[in-house]
Amino acid sequence: MSLCKIGVISDTHLDTFNDELMILNHYLFNDVDMILHCGDVTKPPVLYPFLSGNLKCVSGNMDSVAIRSVYPFKEEIDIFSFKILLLHGSGYGAFFYETISNEYPYMDIYVYGHTHKPEIFKTEKTVFFNPGSFFYNRSSFSKRSVGVIEFESMNRVRFKLINIENIADKKFTIIEDVKWEKQ
Repeated sequence: MSLCKIGVISDTHLDTFNDELMILNHYLFNDVDMILHCGDVTKPPVLYPFLSGNLKCVSGNMDSVAIRSVYPFKEEIDIFSFKILLLHGSGYGAFFYETISNEYPYMDIYVYGHTHKPEIFKTEKTVFFNPGSFFYNRSSFSKRSVGVIEFESMNRVRFKLINIENIADKKFTIIEDVKWEKQ
């Protein structure tokens, strides 16, 4: 049992919500305490399925003015003793990990999108978590994906990357499941 469970989605690249987002929200994110959207929402109606819950969202490089006028490019979130930076990730180039951790060295967890590549990268002091892309995937990882972060204790977190095999049939597969303890 977790103290707090967070659904993580990025790079929806849609103009409006659709049945797939509704299924995702009602099936995979049905028991989350918060949803994080890492940007490239594109247009506001995409967020409709998530507005009834605790939604934190940031703007990405492909977002409309309507999204950019409401959601910041970065947001700092505190959950228990963890400091989380939510961002899209565009504009940092090849040295993303070094640049962002130098810019925000006090963060424990960096949650981001942009690359469309699902990834969990741990260092001694931090975790970088990218849920991949919900809808459009341009990376070598050709599958759609989302993520879940579970705070299991005041110093232990579990990160899951979930492949969306067939959303209409509610077929999801965990592709990576990593535990991390804050030092």
